[in-house]
Amino acid sequence: MIGAVIRQSTGHRTARRIRHCVILDVPTDSEPLIVADAAINIFPTLEDKVDMVQNAIELAHAPGIENPKVAILSAVEVVNPRLQSTVEATALCRMADRGRITGSILDAPFALGNAINQEAARIKGISGAVAGDADILNCAGPGG
Repeated sequence: MIGAVIRQSTGHRTARRIRHCVILDVPTDSEPLIVADAAINIFPTLEDKVDMVQNAIELAHAPGIENPKVAILSAVEVVNPRLQSTVEATALCRMADRGRITGSILDAPFALGNAINQEAARIKGISGAVAGDADILNCAGPGG
């Protein structure tokens, strides 16, 4: 089915990178949880990730999440120069700080548990508006 969507001649391509998002209704949370790009983009560039994060933010705005909290996921929650996903996650946050990515609060890198569970974030010593309370889990790229 996705082949029909991405086909250049007849598909639904735009100037932005296509991505896959799942919106979850979590009974213990008042806001939906968006899992962004756990399926389509295997090895996106940093420039691709900018579009992909902005797309997920705009999707979150549709059901009324005005300033979604975005957790950029990686295999670990600390910047490690040997793990490119942590370096790029940090770069995405800097881009958001400087207005390149808008309409949200970004933080990174996060492992899954400390992005969605405040106790897990506390145990790991991770604080901030996104820690344990993400609205969007951005899964773009190897290791994250």
